[in-house]
Amino acid sequence: MKNRIANRIVLILFLGINLPLFSESPALELSKTVDPIWLILCAALVFFMQAGFLMLETGLSRLKNTINVAVKNLMDYIVGTIAFFSVGFALMFGLSYEGWIGTNHFFLTGLKTGKDFPFFIPSRVYGNGGDNCFWSGC
Repeated sequence: MKNRIANRIVLILFLGINLPLFSESPALELSKTVDPIWLILCAALVFFMQAGFLMLETGLSRLKNTINVAVKNLMDYIVGTIAFFSVGFALMFGLSYEGWIGTNHFFLTGLKTGKDFPFFIPSRVYGNGGDNCFWSGC
């Protein structure tokens, strides 16, 4: 009888101590809310780098070409955003056909704004940084 009671006490203590191990940790719940905020903050910082690219390219060109450089940077961003909005996001993050390219989410159809939107903005902004680095070398 004493052995059964002792076994039950040990079992209750063992399960009581390990119950937090079976639940979802607070750090994981916090990361689910902080990760999208962090992605959007980093995207904003990279977006403001576009002004730096504009100033750099303007400083490296003659005075008569400053407006052309500004319009080129603006058009890079606008055309790149439209292309990424219509096709790029779908190719990157859509369901793949035999593991190669995405076959859905063209024009961002079928996305849940709360979950998937934070992945669209950084991808677009980081791609624009690559666009400007490429074109400034011409």
